[in-house]
This record gives sequence, C-alpha cells and structure tokens, in this order.
Amino acid sequence: MAIDTGIGISLSLVTTTQQAPLGLTVISPAGTDGQGERTYIYVSVDYSDLNGQIAGGDVLVGHVFGAATSAVAGVSVYSDVLFADVPPNADPGTVIGVSQQLWTWLTHYPLGPGVNDKLYGFLLKTGEGSVICDGTAVTNIGLIASAAAGIAATSGGVTLGGFGSLRDTSGAGAKSVRLDCKG
Repeated sequence: MAIDTGIGISLSLVTTTQQAPLGLTVISPAGTDGQGERTYIYVSVDYSDLNGQIAGGDVLVGHVFGAATSAVAGVSVYSDVLFADVPPNADPGTVIGVSQQLWTWLTHYPLGPGVNDKLYGFLLKTGEGSVICDGTAVTNIGLIASAAAGIAATSGGVTLGGFGSLRDTSGAGAKSVRLDCKG
C-alpha cells in the first residue's frame, strides 16, 4: 500500500532522480494495524558502493543502512548511504534506517547500472518494521549492525546500545523489529 507523504511522493517510491531533499523525514501516523506511527527518512544509494559490499547491490526488505563516512563538509550524511556493517558502522548511532521495500538496480537501469548510478527512496527510521537478522538475534535484545553487510545482530545485552529491539522469534531471517535509528 502506498502511503501519501503529503509532498507528492510515496514512501515506497524508488527513483533514479532525487525527488525530495536528502535527510527529509516523514511521519506516517498510526493506523489500524496497531503498530503505531513510523518515521521515514529520504536517502540516496550509489551502485558502486553497494555492489562493493554485496554482489549486485540490490536492496532487500530489511537491509540495514548506515552513514557512508564521517561528517564531510558540504556532503549530506544521507547521500550514498551504505549497507551497515562492522566496520565502518560499529556505533549503533550511525544506523540511519532500514529498507521496507525492494530496490532493484535492473528495474531502474535495464541495461545494467553504472558506477555513478544512484537510487533514491525512503528508509524506515523509527517504528515497527522488518529487519534481516543473523543467527545471533535474540528476542527483546537490542540490535546492532553485524559483520555481514546490511544484516542485524544482537548487541550482546539488554543494556547495550542498539538501533532496535527484536519483537519476533530469535534466529536468522526477516524479523519484526521495533526500530529507533539515531543516524
């Protein structure tokens, strides 16, 4: 279901051209699903960066994203975000959000993406969503970026910092998570 952002683009829209300011946040009000409100953030991803992390670079529902680099003068931290992993995204505070839709390069670049090609869209920043977890994920324990690009892992304890809490059964795969990304 497409959700109207009030700015003329859908939260599920993925494009090859920038449609909104990078870093724009949109709050989706609570609906009848009982999962409360959600906050989304608008970002760009770069093919050459993602393909270097995961062959093909396609973004799946539940992939975790972090800031590409530390603060660089004049460059938005929401430009060319990367699949979160350890390193460079060891601090849970660098996790920006989690994809809630499929971003496929060949859908947008039928002849194949080039090194400078980008995709733009929204990531879920706060609220209930789906996250791909590794085998260490434990129910009601905080999540951090794992060593595997774009995948979440358990932080190791309930008091340790994380970007979300697993609400689903423990284990690997796409899981229901309550997100609170700070990046």
